Amino acid sequence: MTGRPLVLVVLAVLLAFCACVGCSEAPAGDAGAETTRVVALSPGVAQVMRDVGCGDLLVGRHGYDVWSDQSIPVAGDQDGLDYEALLRLKPTHVLLEPGVLGVPDRLSKMGQEHGWTIESFRMLTLDDVGSCARRLDGLFGSGGSAALAAQLGDLARADAPTRGRVLLLISVEPPAGLGPGCMHDEVLRGLGAVQALDEDAAPYVRLDAEDVLRLAPDAIILIAPVGPGEAGDGVRPLDASELDEALGVLAGLQIPAVREGRVAVVDGAMSLVPSSSVVGFGEALEEALSVWWGAAAD
Repeated sequence: MTGRPLVLVVLAVLLAFCACVGCSEAPAGDAGAETTRVVALSPGVAQVMRDVGCGDLLVGRHGYDVWSDQSIPVAGDQDGLDYEALLRLKPTHVLLEPGVLGVPDRLSKMGQEHGWTIESFRMLTLDDVGSCARRLDGLFGSGGSAALAAQLGDLARADAPTRGRVLLLISVEPPAGLGPGCMHDEVLRGLGAVQALDEDAAPYVRLDAEDVLRLAPDAIILIAPVGPGEAGDGVRPLDASELDEALGVLAGLQIPAVREGRVAVVDGAMSLVPSSSVVGFGEALEEALSVWWGAAAD
């Protein structure tokens, strides 16, 4: 899956994440049980599972999860859960991001009937990722949360901005950006840059050319993930000959980012998915910012 179809998949997942609500911490289950079977109805949670060392427990995935092993059966998507698939998979644990409506009543009832442990995760900020990792450690004894916590901590180190105003775009036709309240914004600020979007903007913001002209960002990062299994560049600064194709109508705007040639593409396969993959996004972003403004302040 490449190009626009993948972006649409990621956007659908991202919009669902932005609608998530907080959930209380749940008690730990039987860590390390040999019979543990996990259905992760969240691509982000599935990625954290892999990064903390318990990805081998997955027996079911979300329909939009194109990053997990595709031989793992689908047990639901944004349109609803596949309860027959859940029964066939016989999970011990069902992990999900419930969104604004919470855990479906039918899932709760089936969980009680069949002894499933149902865990809800919010996955919007860096703290959410760290909390998810710790809870997975508690549930499955994977032991990888400490290392991930250290990596996440490195992403939020700057006390004061030392770099310019950066617009994080996830689409150009029409323009859409990532704003305050999401982990990508936290990483941007942690690396010493200034968020170009207004402080009262939402985590996901629809824009138009006039908005971008008004914002006048010093730099633009276009997050455009490649397909699963494809080798992206991580980050690639664009030269003047590439701007029209990458930015469309935005390439003709009289803004500092275009005039000064500070436009780059970040194309890691999971660069848009709120999860532990944000570590790789942070590394790519730092590489681009250091080209334009030098090394980050300690």
